[in-house]
Amino acid sequence: MKKFLVLILVFAMVLLCSCCSAKKEESVSTQDILGKTYVYEKDGAGGAFTITVEEDGTFTYYAGFLSSYIGHGAWTLEGDRLTLKDVSYDIVNHFEVKKDRLVYLSEGSSGFMYVDVSDGDVFNLTDKKGTVFIDDIESDIGER
Repeated sequence: MKKFLVLILVFAMVLLCSCCSAKKEESVSTQDILGKTYVYEKDGAGGAFTITVEEDGTFTYYAGFLSSYIGHGAWTLEGDRLTLKDVSYDIVNHFEVKKDRLVYLSEGSSGFMYVDVSDGDVFNLTDKKGTVFIDDIESDIGER
């Protein structure tokens, strides 16, 4: 009987340790998002909708060709929650940071100018930096 109890206790400890280590691997750090650009999974305002998280604590977003506004402001990261606060307007938006994407959280968010982003919509990491439309135009011109 004692061997059985010891075996159950050891199994429980191993299970507990594996759960703790899995949570540590999932945690998000600022290094995961610094200097990275994310592109909206859907169409922006006439082109790619991008968000760039800068290393100096600022961000920019560009909704697409039909938008003359380039949003900018400060970002904060608490746990896996990224908050973008636009300095020009009273706009605040929240995201859950996943491995290589930002998932929009509509609760407590103001929304973006010119594009309706819904709860759970995804912005995927891109290897391009800054506003993607400029790179796309240059590559299109070069192909002609």
